[in-house]
Amino acid sequence: LYLGHSDASGLWGGDDPFLSRDDFARLEVPWGGGVFVTLGCHGCQLAGKDGEGYGVAAVRNPRGPAAVFGSHGVCFAAICQLAADGLFEKAFE
Repeated sequence: LYLGHSDASGLWGGDDPFLSRDDFARLEVPWGGGVFVTLGCHGCQLAGKDGEGYGVAAVRNPRGPAAVFGSHGVCFAAICQLAADGLFEKAFE
């Protein structure tokens, strides 16, 4: 689960990159792929000026997650808060 800033190229905070699209494309999940949830902007972007999102690269990776839940475009704090609240409410009933 990722709750933070991103663009199609990866996760970041200001000028500091954290995990890039290339990192997700090379990711090797040793215990089997789970679901990757990202509430950052453009994580599941299919195409655009910055290319495909890091979530798309991750799910295309045969050693990556089994599924990705994320945004195709810009997502604002209120929308992310609603998604996170619903996820947490159902996951931790």
